[in-house]
Amino acid sequence: ILDRNQFVERFIPIGTARRLSPAEMEHYRAVQPTPELRVAVAVFPGQITAAHAFLARLARAVPERLGHKPALITWGMKDWGFRAQTQLPRMRAAFSDCHVLELPRAAHYIQEDAPAEIAAAITQRFAPA
Repeated sequence: ILDRNQFVERFIPIGTARRLSPAEMEHYRAVQPTPELRVAVAVFPGQITAAHAFLARLARAVPERLGHKPALITWGMKDWGFRAQTQLPRMRAAFSDCHVLELPRAAHYIQEDAPAEIAAAITQRFAPA
């Protein structure tokens, strides 16, 4: 991740259902162009997998504190990291007033695969009447 920018060079291409343009890839590369600027990205995977207690607290607190709020859940149905069949039921159960937008052609990076659909869903769900 530090030396070869694997997060951008490998994970973004396998996490999108469409091939990003050279300009789009360059945008991601430019965000953290040196190994020194990729330290946070490099330590993130280990920290998130070690955060069991924190994530368990969130799993309890979010439904308790936010579960009554209107929610929009957008999900890439081709996401290999967070599979819809296991994750969507948990998300639906956490919110009493949720709309779910299943993005059939989107993978992990839904903003790259379905930006127009996501923007339309946000506007439809949260725009003032």
